[in-house]
Amino acid sequence: MRLSSSLSLAPRLIMVFCIGLLLAGLGSVVVAGSVQAQAPSPAAPAQQAESAQSRLEQAKLQLDHIEAALTRQDLSDGTLVDLRNTLEPISTLITALQVELRPRVEALKARLAQLGPPPAAVAGATAPPVDENREEREAQIAGLARVEGLVAAANALQVQATQLRASIADARRKQLSGRVLARTPGIFSPTLWSEALAAMPTDLRALRMLAQDWGSIVRARVQDGRIAALVLPLLVGIGMFVLRQWLIPHLTRRDPEATDVSQRKRVLVAIGIAVGRTLTVAITLGLMFVAMDSIGLLPGRIKDLAQALLLAFIFVASARALADACFAPNLPSWRLFGMQETTARQLVIFIATIAGLMLAEVAVEALLVATSASLPSAILVKCLFLIAIAIATLAALHSLRSPDEEEECALGPYVAPNRSAGVLKIAGWTAITVVVFAVAIGYVALASFIVRQLIWAALVAAIIYLAIQLVAVTIGAIPRDKHMASAIHANIGVSRRSLEQFSVLVAGLINVTLVLLGFLMVLAPFGVESNDIIPAARQALVGFTIGEVTISLSAIMIAVLTFVLILGAVRAIQRWLSSTFLPTTELESGIRNSITTALGYLGFFIAAMVALSQLGLSLSNVAIVAGALSVGIGLGLQSIVNNFVSGLILLWERSIRVGDWVVIGADQGHVRRISVRATEIETFDRAAVIVPNSNLVSGVVKNWVHNGRSGRFTIKVGVSYTADADEIRDLLLSLAAGHAEVLRDPPPRVFLTDFGEKAVNFDLHGFVADVGTGGRIKSEISFKILRELKARDALPPR
Repeated sequence: MRLSSSLSLAPRLIMVFCIGLLLAGLGSVVVAGSVQAQAPSPAAPAQQAESAQSRLEQAKLQLDHIEAALTRQDLSDGTLVDLRNTLEPISTLITALQVELRPRVEALKARLAQLGPPPAAVAGATAPPVDENREEREAQIAGLARVEGLVAAANALQVQATQLRASIADARRKQLSGRVLARTPGIFSPTLWSEALAAMPTDLRALRMLAQDWGSIVRARVQDGRIAALVLPLLVGIGMFVLRQWLIPHLTRRDPEATDVSQRKRVLVAIGIAVGRTLTVAITLGLMFVAMDSIGLLPGRIKDLAQALLLAFIFVASARALADACFAPNLPSWRLFGMQETTARQLVIFIATIAGLMLAEVAVEALLVATSASLPSAILVKCLFLIAIAIATLAALHSLRSPDEEEECALGPYVAPNRSAGVLKIAGWTAITVVVFAVAIGYVALASFIVRQLIWAALVAAIIYLAIQLVAVTIGAIPRDKHMASAIHANIGVSRRSLEQFSVLVAGLINVTLVLLGFLMVLAPFGVESNDIIPAARQALVGFTIGEVTISLSAIMIAVLTFVLILGAVRAIQRWLSSTFLPTTELESGIRNSITTALGYLGFFIAAMVALSQLGLSLSNVAIVAGALSVGIGLGLQSIVNNFVSGLILLWERSIRVGDWVVIGADQGHVRRISVRATEIETFDRAAVIVPNSNLVSGVVKNWVHNGRSGRFTIKVGVSYTADADEIRDLLLSLAAGHAEVLRDPPPRVFLTDFGEKAVNFDLHGFVADVGTGGRIKSEISFKILRELKARDALPPR
């Protein structure tokens, strides 16, 4: 008896232990908050305040210097960029000081709240009241005033830095608009042609002098033997040429006979072609440039010319490689875009033509700059190249018309026309019209800017498209790869659905990042760079203060991560308890479920409190939020809270446990789960009945196994009046006692209950160890009774 009573107390002791853990967790949060509030001492902040004051003064001097520099009218774009790069570390320092000072203000306020106000004077007392904390209170008040002054100064400097950043951006945009919108003589201006032709002899003479000067430098390097330093770059260039012409085509070979090529293979081969062909050219030309510069072959203006040619050649190589990789002429199965064969070939030719024209334009303009050619010559050359690009684009747009049906049948399988192609054609015609009109009326710089920006945007779009496709065929395709998904599930335990959700989320985040990066790259020629966006993002991460509440994205992310990690650890402990530890005990399944559920509630509350502490919310703020929520609870959340509390009552009283056989109204079945809001009951026909917890607490519930698994079954038997009642009683008792699963204590019993019209009615009562087996045992005994009654001809007449 003593042993059974101790076993019955064990579940309650475990529940008390869980609630004690909950209170201990909440108490630890409170204690941690109080410890943080008591942390600062009066002496320690003084030295830190001096350091912060010194750094703020230095930042103020540097900001004033930048502000004074911005008043000059002759600032170039390079000078403005240098000023902005000088401003960024100052802004970072100010942000760090704001982050450093903010917790100290909170800690000083918390300590002053603990000390409380000075004691009030007692009426009629001759001596002032004794204030034991007066000195500390005064020191804390002085320290708080100083730190708040530093915070105000830091905020003011941050505002000044933001205004200076905006002023620099405005100045750069004004310079860009001034350069782009500058008007010059148009291509049809006779003055432009006459002045350019008049300056041509002088320009050609300057070009010959530049060539002679560079030739003399080359001869001098040959004579002193330093030209031998170019042997290694030349050998590397030859190796890169072999790599480009033989190895890369071999590794990225596209079989023209292949018809069913997977998207992953198409994308990977396209990226291999684009990256391989571009890198070989970039590495070769880069090594040659560095080697020539190291031996003095690129002095002054020659170096600027070589650098411009280097970038132009890399652009041409990348443009042609991207065109061949994406459009795959004569290889429709390897093409990344659904388009007709003639369209793919025309686009590759058009891109190669535009790249060649851009290379020639950059080379001629660099030569004009290196020789200090006249302005009319530079304007005329730019006009001619713009007209050439316009003509090439017009020819391409004309050749990209939809072919006749017979022509397309001769070129391969039919490809449905793409609606976006029409939009692109309209945009192309519009852009060319604007460029030609601008060149005609004298806005040559604007026309050149439009052309270069469109080419740059197309190049960036192609690179970002390939990157997004790479993400789609790698990270996005992980769930569809059966071997990889099975390996991840076997080694890590992640299900296919969770793996699919994770891959979609990661791929989406990477794609958003790539798109934002592409926008930054496209907007770079307009003067918008990452340094213009990073400070705003940093300020959002660090946070801003509204009243006494600091909103910080970084704190929110850390709090969410902390909540998820703690909750994940609690879920892991729950799984370990339910699947490993608790099954080894002698506790019932309902008690085991109560323990794991209570642990889940405990973990959730601890995770929530720790996350709130990470956000910097004190218990007073939490109390305010709880008070505000109480209004909503009283109005609309009353039933939810009622069900939640009822669920806790069920777990504590254990009047209904998981696995119990209960009857609620017309429904009966086994309890499968007791959740926060409702209890799930599975009926005998496998239907799920969801019952709110409040109904189980306040309503009438029949629990067959509340006091134990044993139960009674009843079999009603009717026999004819001609049968011997004593013999029937003995027969029923013997059949019940003869069943192996019918308990001997208490023994089966038979009662004569009624004299019917045609039969004498008996009730056979028996007891079983598990009430869940009562139906089966009742059926087995009933079959035996029927068989015996037929043998004795004791069945009632019909």
